[in-house]
Amino acid sequence: MQELKGHKSVSRPAGKYTDGRADKRAGAWRGRKGEKKTPSFPLPGNDFLKETLRSIPLESKDAGMISFAEEESRDCLFLCFGNYLSLMGKTLETVKTDNFRADINAACDEFALKINRHANVNIDQHEPGGRLFATLYRKHEAFDSTFGFLPVSAIDRMPEDIAGAFVRFVSYFARSQGIYTPEQHPDFEWALGEEIREMKESEYMEGDVRQFIAVADDYISGHIKEAFDRIKGALTAPHVIVKKCHSLLPLYAGREKKLLDAMIKGVAIMKEGSIMSFDYNPDYNPMDTADDCQVEVDRTFCIIWDMRDPVVEYVSEAINQEFYNTYCPGFVQHMTLEPDTKKLFRPSPYPAIFEDWFCSFIEILEEYGKCK
Repeated sequence: MQELKGHKSVSRPAGKYTDGRADKRAGAWRGRKGEKKTPSFPLPGNDFLKETLRSIPLESKDAGMISFAEEESRDCLFLCFGNYLSLMGKTLETVKTDNFRADINAACDEFALKINRHANVNIDQHEPGGRLFATLYRKHEAFDSTFGFLPVSAIDRMPEDIAGAFVRFVSYFARSQGIYTPEQHPDFEWALGEEIREMKESEYMEGDVRQFIAVADDYISGHIKEAFDRIKGALTAPHVIVKKCHSLLPLYAGREKKLLDAMIKGVAIMKEGSIMSFDYNPDYNPMDTADDCQVEVDRTFCIIWDMRDPVVEYVSEAINQEFYNTYCPGFVQHMTLEPDTKKLFRPSPYPAIFEDWFCSFIEILEEYGKCK
């Protein structure tokens, strides 16, 4: 189950795309803008269903036909589909015949049609020659076109007590949502390690490269590193963060009040879930050979210093380069069907709620201006 993913912009007001600066594979500055691809996602019935069942004539009995336990798969899928439709007050009307693959095709078509507005269906195989199983899934559109990069450079431009509350909040944000800091993020680790070493050894030291090296050194051992160490050390319970924000509200107006209100709202939202719990899990589709060549969605999230700093632009473009040849599955909820499934698949609104809050939070941080 694959999705072609468009280039992502850094977390900033919609419509502003990061200038393409780097090719991760070559490690060279390019100075061009990346093209935006059009996202797509498969229709009900995944690649396995189309390639394994429908690409071969139904009457074919060729020895080269992909193997699976046909009768067992047909009977189990009929039970799963029939049981699930009964939970919706519907029935599976497809009648079994002696052609197991034709029956599976027909049942899948009927089932997909009857749950069309409810979910999509994916057919997979645990192991070659084994039984097929069905998974319901729903693709969330959250963060389809932007990186989930949270900038923290505004700390330097906040009143001290507001900055203290913000540091505690960002620490909770990272922990509760499973989001990396730069030293934990594989692409930032690459840029601040191997890539920066190669740049320093190179004779190519034009202005952009010198600026990148200066900011990268700050990430490694300077003021930026100190700020991230402060965030990682601010282990505070969510109710304490909310209490602190409430205590500061009477003292401030304008952007500070908006920031405090947004942090209070953010804690309430994040106590209800974690955005990374909706990360695509390739293990539920082990026969998908493309799982080894995808851009994992957690790589598109990070706590960063500034949304315009050259390290962030370099890393975001490096990730975008991979989108040309691979894909990013994004946030996908799924549930495997069993013959005795007892509840309907209920996609969570959390990704959309979290994205709406996150975008408004970024807009507030934008009011603190650009890092000098």
